[in-house]
Amino acid sequence: MSRQMCRRDFLRLMAATGTGALAGCATGGAKQGRGARWYRGNLHMHTYWSDGRAFPEQAVSIYKQLGYDFIGLSDHNVFADQADCWRTVEDHPKGWPPQVGRPLFDAYSKAFGSEAETRTFEGKTQVRLKTYGEMRSRFEEPGKFLLMPAVEITQYLKEEGVQVHMNYVNLPDVIPFVKGGPLSRPVDEPGVGVTELIRRDAGEVKALAALGNTCFRLGAQTDFLLFRATGERGSLVPNPEAIEELYTGLREAAPNLRVLHLDNINPATIADYPAESARALKIIATYNTPGDTAAFGLESADPRVLQANNIGTDPDKTLRAIEIMNEAGGWRQGGIPKLLPGLNFLQGLKGENRRTMDLNLEFLRQVRDRGLLLRRINIRQVNPLGSYKVQKDPASAYRLQKFKDTVNKEINKPMLEKVFPRGTLYREVVVEESEGLTAYGRQPGTYPILVGIPGKFTPGTSLDVKIVGHGYRSITGLPWPLKIHEASLEQLAALPGIGLNRAKKIFLAREVDSLEKLQRLLPDANLRGLEDYLGFTPK
Repeated sequence: MSRQMCRRDFLRLMAATGTGALAGCATGGAKQGRGARWYRGNLHMHTYWSDGRAFPEQAVSIYKQLGYDFIGLSDHNVFADQADCWRTVEDHPKGWPPQVGRPLFDAYSKAFGSEAETRTFEGKTQVRLKTYGEMRSRFEEPGKFLLMPAVEITQYLKEEGVQVHMNYVNLPDVIPFVKGGPLSRPVDEPGVGVTELIRRDAGEVKALAALGNTCFRLGAQTDFLLFRATGERGSLVPNPEAIEELYTGLREAAPNLRVLHLDNINPATIADYPAESARALKIIATYNTPGDTAAFGLESADPRVLQANNIGTDPDKTLRAIEIMNEAGGWRQGGIPKLLPGLNFLQGLKGENRRTMDLNLEFLRQVRDRGLLLRRINIRQVNPLGSYKVQKDPASAYRLQKFKDTVNKEINKPMLEKVFPRGTLYREVVVEESEGLTAYGRQPGTYPILVGIPGKFTPGTSLDVKIVGHGYRSITGLPWPLKIHEASLEQLAALPGIGLNRAKKIFLAREVDSLEKLQRLLPDANLRGLEDYLGFTPK
């Protein structure tokens, strides 16, 4: 795909459905190579056009500077084509949707200068929001950066009392109500409930599958287990039957799909309703594809921080949720766990002190010591807006880095060794880029692990690899089967029990066409199990 990418090409590559499904989820700043390549982008973000906290120019500019190939500003129920849309700048912003605060406006004015259009109305400053057409003219570059028209349709189903969010790309002209619609649109159509929306979503997936799309992600939600949840004593209870209806519908619509993953689950839901949640998780693990990850937003294991920030879970509930998900989804298909939790931590929250990171580490050690599996641990920092303050002194930065280093050594690497044991066959790893003597790739998926592959490979190449090593946040894999007579010195050295010196002997010999001859070449080496990695070409 060396020619310029157009919108039709993009939709065939990265189709989006009402369930938030994306094709080819894995990206990573891939470089252009011969043949196919990955495009890096984001199709779900909001601005001041709906309930975001950024001007459109700010959002687009940030992603373009970060090297993204495409983005779509998917504001709620509104397509940015109204040329006279003004927002008032408030010294003390409050309420929802977010008001434009003075600090963000000042930063916007400083960055874009005379491009920022303002006026005074009733004694207050107002700023005009730029339209999609203006954003295209300002930021698009043929062959380098593409701004896709997008919208997130947010509907409130009165019959069932639930919100449904659906992300659409390149479709504003066929969804007329988004032209100036409310941020949450009530659906009054008689008989239209979530069941009917499932049927419509399955129809969209079927149409996308007919176009060749095989990778789907069920996203755009904060707790997937509350899909079509039932009401009970003022609370929402997981509905396993509705989740099975959704998954079977998607499987029937796209029987040859390669990826079916989800996104977020609230661990408190699992802990509060363990029986219903366990049934739902077993259903998900039955119909999904291996490597699925449910992100848990614990954010902090410090009870004071959780209370100060109104976070709806706690360490005990999260630990119980991890146990339940391991039991329901930790079984393996093709050597890879079907469904595991991920864990998010957020540094810079209200109420933190020196003890907070110690509590976070104690929680992770408890998970490890119980033999439970986590697919990923994501440690992030608060991005302060307005008057919110985050400590940025050297001591705080040192403590955060020390915490990350300890988590890498004590938790991340041992956890990866359990999730992806040495010798596991990891299929369809797509090479994203090649640097020096190592290529880097991922499987398509929601949170795919980064795989380092010794050797030079063209970006876009798909490889089956056998896992031979583990880093803190990545794994090392060798092409499988590794043809010993074609292998590079670096690939031979990565084989278990070989190392560089023995690899040199193999590389120079080249007449090795059986394991027996390899053993004669290396009489002091223990080659037990090596036949699982190698392929020999008989004479």
